[in-house]
Amino acid sequence: MAGNMDLILQKLGVLDELKQVVYSVRDGLEELRAEMGSLTNTVAHIQEEITVMKEDIAALKSDVSVLKEEVSVLKEDVRILKEDVSVLKEDVRILKEDVSVLKEDTGSLKEGQQRQEGIWETLAARSIEQETILRKLVRVSGL
Repeated sequence: MAGNMDLILQKLGVLDELKQVVYSVRDGLEELRAEMGSLTNTVAHIQEEITVMKEDIAALKSDVSVLKEEVSVLKEDVRILKEDVSVLKEDVRILKEDVSVLKEDTGSLKEGQQRQEGIWETLAARSIEQETILRKLVRVSGL
């Protein structure tokens, strides 16, 4: 009987050890459950952040699309402005030619006007001279 008792006591000791192991495993499981709960919260938070980031990326893509359209419009405006500048340059070249022709014409007109003035002065002098001659003739003839 003493041998049975020792065996029972030995088995009770093993049961106590197993009980301690079970308690230790249960405590470990509770810690793991707490950590899993924390990880679940962390994952949920990360998923929320990813959702916000996806929304931000979608907004950025939309902004980039708008900017691309605006750049396209600006490029077209610059192309049109370049064409307008080209036309204006041609207009300025033509105007310069016209001004040059006008200067030549003005120079010719001035020369013609100076000749006309010379002719008028000559005619005026002759007219005065002829009037003087006529007066002398009238006095001499007695009319």
